[in-house]
Amino acid sequence: MRVLQEKGVSYEFEDVQLDYRIGIIVGLLMPVVEFFWKIPPLDWMPKLEKRFAAYEDLNCQELLKQFE
Repeated sequence: MRVLQEKGVSYEFEDVQLDYRIGIIVGLLMPVVEFFWKIPPLDWMPKLEKRFAAYEDLNCQELLKQFE
């Protein structure tokens, strides 16, 4: 954050958190794509599990509810 501010970039911590949460939601799609590409589950399943854990930890469901 400090380096960004030194370079004149205004990026508040709340914005960083929001962008990260959006990235987690979008990131849930990649293991699904890998499944359809017939990539073995040993490759994509751990990614899916980690992303769902992050989704729950960061309460991303609440973020999606804002768009209902």
